[in-house]
Amino acid sequence: MLLHSTSVLQTSKGLPMYKNNSNYVYSASDLILYMSSPFASWKARLALDKPSLVEGIEKDHDELMGLLAEKGNTCEVLFMRN
Repeated sequence: MLLHSTSVLQTSKGLPMYKNNSNYVYSASDLILYMSSPFASWKARLALDKPSLVEGIEKDHDELMGLLAEKGNTCEVLFMRN
């Protein structure tokens, strides 16, 4: 299992899981997601492998959770840079 390096491009949602050749590269958030819900982690990987299958599915929009997620992702990006 690999973790993100500092050379990974960032998105507005933090450091996402991505595929490097035939290997998957996971962030700390991806590992936490897996520990809390293997099914949610599987859905994230499905979205990476077959984005057309999850296109148009609306996610929950909770402002507080969105703010907390943004703060957590910012912290993760800063941590991974050091």
